Amino acid sequence: MADVGTFLVDDAHAALATVREKFTLTLSRARHEKAFNELLDLFLPTTCASSRRSRTWA
Repeated sequence: MADVGTFLVDDAHAALATVREKFTLTLSRARHEKAFNELLDLFLPTTCASSRRSRTWA
């Protein structure tokens, strides 16, 4: 699979749902807790661990 450098959205209303679907990662915290927490560490500012784990994430 080639890396996407740029993509053009010609019909925004029709194409955005497809782009969102193709570039969305869904990860179950219950099934993949280690990976879930590692991603939180990458994308969220560092806060105290108890605060981070008490939040509800959809």
